Amino acid sequence: MDVSYNYLYLTIGFIVITLILYIIFLYIPAVQAENSFNEALTQANLALIQAREAEEQIDDTNQLVNSGFTSFCEFYNNDPNAATFFGTSFDDVCAGIV
Repeated sequence: MDVSYNYLYLTIGFIVITLILYIIFLYIPAVQAENSFNEALTQANLALIQAREAEEQIDDTNQLVNSGFTSFCEFYNNDPNAATFFGTSFDDVCAGIV
């Protein structure tokens, strides 16, 4: 065998072994890390969606309570009999609402 063929075989062997090591030590862990990262992003998106839904429920509840207090304070301030029944209990509460 000629020396140039030995060098060629060594070069091809080096390239093959380098590719195998690249796949084992770099490519496979990178794919696994990408999958973990994608899973973390998915869970973060789900958490954001749940936070938005909770915010919407809080806004709805706030509007409901606000409208209830507004209606009650309008009744309290406009009905002459309300003062005799409730006294001055709601003067401070209704002062800033209506």
